[in-house]
Parts: sequence; C-alpha cells; structure tokens
Amino acid sequence: MGITQTIVDCHRNWTPYEKWEADNQKKYAEKKVLFDERYKNNPSELNKLKQKSSIVLRCTNILDNASENASQNMQIAVNETSGLLWVVPVLVMQGTIIKWTVKAATVAAKTKKTPAYFFLLPYLQAILPMADMPFVFWRTQKQIEASRVARTKAREEELKDIRNFVQYTPEQIKMAKEIAAKMPDQKIDDEDKKNITIKSAFKSILNLDDEYSKYLKQFKEREGVDKKIAQKIGKKYTEKELTEAKKDKELILTGVKEINNNAEKYCENAEASFATLRLFNFIITIPSMVVLNKFLDTFATGMSKTSRKFTSLALPLAILFPVNLYLNSKTKEAAKVGRYKAKQNLNKDLSKLAYFDENELKKVKNVDMPPQDKGIFNKLKHDFKFIPQYLKDREEFLKYKKSNWIEEEKLYKALKTVPITEEQKKDAQHLQEKVFFVFDEMDEMSQKYSEHVEGGIGIAQNIFRIIRSATFITAFMLPLYCLFKGKFPII
Repeated sequence: MGITQTIVDCHRNWTPYEKWEADNQKKYAEKKVLFDERYKNNPSELNKLKQKSSIVLRCTNILDNASENASQNMQIAVNETSGLLWVVPVLVMQGTIIKWTVKAATVAAKTKKTPAYFFLLPYLQAILPMADMPFVFWRTQKQIEASRVARTKAREEELKDIRNFVQYTPEQIKMAKEIAAKMPDQKIDDEDKKNITIKSAFKSILNLDDEYSKYLKQFKEREGVDKKIAQKIGKKYTEKELTEAKKDKELILTGVKEINNNAEKYCENAEASFATLRLFNFIITIPSMVVLNKFLDTFATGMSKTSRKFTSLALPLAILFPVNLYLNSKTKEAAKVGRYKAKQNLNKDLSKLAYFDENELKKVKNVDMPPQDKGIFNKLKHDFKFIPQYLKDREEFLKYKKSNWIEEEKLYKALKTVPITEEQKKDAQHLQEKVFFVFDEMDEMSQKYSEHVEGGIGIAQNIFRIIRSATFITAFMLPLYCLFKGKFPII
C-alpha cells in the first residue's frame, strides 16, 4: 500500500472510525457498570484478571517501545542523511541564483536593459523544495522496515522466554518477592541518551539492509506458526474454552490498542510541538553560514579560501544535527510517557479489559457517556493543551522510573527463578503466541499508516511551498516585467 492509497483510505474511513470509536466508548461505559457486579464478590477472578492484564500490558509495552524507538531512531537518521544529500546541491543552486541575480543587475546597470532570465530566477528559487521529494518515499520505507526489525528482535530476545507470560500462583509470587527483596537495585538503562549520536544514527541505516533481510527470512519461518493459529479457528471448542478465548481477545486487543494509540498520540503531539524548534533551527542555519563566511573572510585571512568555505558550511550543520538528535530523544521519551499513562489508566480501571457478552451489555440502560469530540478540528483543541499535560505526566513517569519500576523489574526477574508446572508453561506459550500475533497485526498497520500519512504531509507541504512561492513571485514579478517592457500603464 502506497502513500497515496493510505491517505485515500484514511479519508474514506474517518467517519466509520469515529462511529466505531463511539461504539467502543459506549461499550466501555456499559462494562464499567457491570464490572463491580461480577468482580466485587469474586476476588480470585479479579486477581486472575489483574495478573493476566499485567502480563499483557508489560509485554505490549516492551514490543511497542522497541517498534517506536526503532522508527524514531531511523527517522532522525534518514532525515539527517537525506538532508545532507540534498542540502548541498540546494545551497550550490542558491549560490548560483544569487550569482546570476548580481550578474543581471550589473548588466542592467551598464546597458539600461534587464536580461529576460532575471525574471525567471525567482521561480528557480521557488522550486528548490522539489529536491526533497524523492527522499520522502525512501525515508518512509526505512522507518517501516526499522519498526519491523525491532518488533522481531524484541520477540526473539527480550520476550523469547515464555516465563514472561506465565500466570503465577499467590504462593509463587510470595516466593519471588522474598527472592527480589535480596536483589540489588537494577540500574536504569537510559537508552535515549545512548542513541543520541550522529555515528549511531548513520550506522543504523547501513546495518538496516542486513537486518531487514534476516527479518524477511524469520517472517517466512514465522508464517508457519501463524498458519497453525489460523488452523485452530476451524476446530471445535467447548463453551468454556470459547469464553476464555473471548476474554483473552478482549484483554489483548484493548491493551494493545490503548498502549499503541497513547504512545502514538504523545509521540506525534510532541513531534508537532518540536517542529517549530526544528524549523527555527534550520532557518538560522543558512544565515549563520553567510555570517560565519564573512567573519572568516575578514578575520581568518591565514586560512585558505577553500578551508573558509568548508568551515562556514560544516560548522552550522554540525550544530544542527545534535539539536535534532536531542529533540528526537525527547520525542521518544514522550512515547514512553504515553505508554506509561495508558498502562496506569488501564490498571486503575480494569473494566476496559474485562469481557462481557452482548446479552450482558444489553441489560445496561441509560449509561452515562463521556462527551465525544467529533471531527478533526474539534479534536485539535486538545492538542493545544498537550504541553502542560505532558509535562505533568512526564514528571509522574520519571518518579515511577526511579521507584516502582525498579521494584517491578526485580520481581519479574525473581519470578523467572521460581519453578513452574507444565500446565503453566503450556498456558504461557499459548498467551505468548496470541500477544505476538495481535501486536504484529495492529502495530504493522499503525506504523504503516502513520509513516505513510507523515510522508504524504511532507510531499503536500513541499508542493504548497512551491505553489505559494510561485503565486507570490508572479504577483510581484509580472507587473515589474510589464513595467520594464513599457507595457504597464501607470496613471
């Protein structure tokens, strides 16, 4: 599916999506009413739901973190690489345009005639954004590939051990807590800071082709596992087995959706907020090159002309890259905060993750529905409130990382040392398959649509810039041209 088809699909399906989302909100409100009735006097079922939801949310968080991080890392890498590939020719072209403009002005001053090409030079300036367009498709594809590779790595490394999916008994948890109490605190691995290097950004592009080839091979091998899951659909199951499957479906689908959506929302909102800073950073880069070049020409006469030119070009770019890399790390952090808030909200209100059949839901009457914002423009008003809310959520997330997260990770590590039964292993393997299958399907579509739409917006912005510039230039240059040719009536 290409960028154009994705944008058409988004436009076509926006109204059905809003209806589906409204139906989901209604269902969540109905489930909230039913939740206390079912679980208030059934602590064993409630504990079972809490533990399974904790497993699913933790593993989904790991998978989504790997996918989003890889996509963001690749985004900054391909953005800076493509920037280098087209910014130098653009600067050369810009210098040539200035040179021709000066030449035309000199000719006009001497001959009292303005060369015809003088009026075409602004149009050459206007079409310079076209240089970036071919790179949009390349950038989009690389981000999708990076996301796929990262998901596979998370499956094969962090979550390969089925103990990540085991539902432990109270006795096993008690044993693990005693083991965890004796463990030293785990050091927080700040992966964001680790990734903020130009070297690692460019290296990731070079390594991606090999990694993606391995991914395609593993994907073909995994198709066999997915076919086994598909074959299970045709089997006959008991009513109890079907009910358990429906419970898992509701839990996994809702958990993955909420975490993935919240991460995307926080990430995209942060990216939009930082776009102004990126634009300002880029805008001041070119004037900085000119000013630095004049400074070196005046005060660094000992340097060769080539060295002065190179320094005035390279130094502002060297400052531009670290700023963009820093903003990228903040975008990744925003996605982490979004996942954290989604997990916290779901853990506080497990009713979203619980399963109730249609007959139970129909019994709920006059449910209070939260107000829904319909339409893109109505939803935009929430974006303006994002920064203050994000700063508050980020502070909460950082406190969690320094306290609760450390204790949770120690407990998860301790649980892997506790003996488990064959039945627990079998159930864990089954849950692992389902989580992997659902997450791959949902995150693949999420990443593909997100990156394709982002690429489409990039193309549209460049086209709009060209049209806008050409319109303004024509409005200014046409009367000027007529005036020079003596065809413009002056009253």
